[in-house]
Amino acid sequence: MESDNRLDAYSESVDRIKITNYGFYMFGDLAYYFTYLDLICTDCGIFNKETSNYLTEAARKEYQFFTRGERVERVKVRLERVEKFIEYMKQEELREREMYSLGMPEEEMFSSKAETNFTAERTRVLRSARRQGSKQQSRRANGAA
Repeated sequence: MESDNRLDAYSESVDRIKITNYGFYMFGDLAYYFTYLDLICTDCGIFNKETSNYLTEAARKEYQFFTRGERVERVKVRLERVEKFIEYMKQEELREREMYSLGMPEEEMFSSKAETNFTAERTRVLRSARRQGSKQQSRRANGAA
């Protein structure tokens, strides 16, 4: 987003803002992709201890699978992590909707759109990981022979 007076920090003097093309792309497309959600889920402030601990532990497990070259298991952990992150966002959005008496329908909420996109992507991502894992195993077997 940008304001007319190009401020870098919040100011009460801003009377209007507009979304840039990049911001529109971020909110319209990129923000809902598995890879983007996976990237940001460990960088976001999480205000629920159980969720925060889960995301931290999942990142540790994922790194272990990465170092051992276990691609499919790594992707499974990443998929589960994103699923938990979306669940957390949904709970937070519902809480804020209730707290601030927002009339936004659930299907228009960020988390609902992310969940819908994630459901569609999940199978494709796992299939791709399995295919890549098979290729790696073939190369290892041929290299060892």
